[in-house]
Amino acid sequence: APMWRRKTTASPRKKSSSFSKDPAARYGSVYSTVSAMEEWQKQMKELENQIKDMSERHGPLHAKTLTLMNQLAQVHREANTWEEAIQVYHEVHDGCKKALGEAHPYTLASLSNLGNCLFEMDRLEEAKPLLEETLQKQSHLRGEKLLGSKSGSRGLLKHGKPMSSVG
Repeated sequence: APMWRRKTTASPRKKSSSFSKDPAARYGSVYSTVSAMEEWQKQMKELENQIKDMSERHGPLHAKTLTLMNQLAQVHREANTWEEAIQVYHEVHDGCKKALGEAHPYTLASLSNLGNCLFEMDRLEEAKPLLEETLQKQSHLRGEKLLGSKSGSRGLLKHGKPMSSVG
């Protein structure tokens, strides 16, 4: 008898054991990306409310206000909303300069955050002067000449050490 006429004794088809009611398991990275975006949006909204409250209570240049703003910029950065991150990093840096002065470590950290964000966006021409300024001012504060040493930027390029090994 031809193959198509043969009776099969196969059991009815069962649902795959890999089927899951969990959308993340079924849709993979698309779902996790949407879920992450929702979480980032939630964090952004919470931080914006906290910034507003802190600014009203202590002023826009208070350390707690600027810290919350820096956290907001970081969440934008993680969410790949780069332009918003840059805008907030600029505001944080401007606030630190006004409140603390240009050479304060927090002001330099805010400048470094801005420069690193621009670097991550491949906006190297904008990032380079900011990162160089940060390095120069940090080396001046420490009383070291990092720019020509193994732990400075030239040393990093020459010796291939990660940024975390600096200072």
